[in-house]
Amino acid sequence: MNRNAPMAGRNDDSWVGVFTHVLIWLLLVGSCLLLAWFVAVLHDSTERGEQRRLQQRTLASPFLSETKTGEVR
Repeated sequence: MNRNAPMAGRNDDSWVGVFTHVLIWLLLVGSCLLLAWFVAVLHDSTERGEQRRLQQRTLASPFLSETKTGEVR
């Protein structure tokens, strides 16, 4: 075997290694963005539910709220 002979596959392996690392980082960033989007949607949904409950409390008549709880004035 000749020691001075160039290795044919060495350059291809380094390119594949760099491509693999870039792909892993892109997938990691994509998954972080997806998680952030999901948390934002969940937070927005929770806020809307709280706003709806608060609005229903302020718009509900006092007579209906008393009959629901069983209190009589």
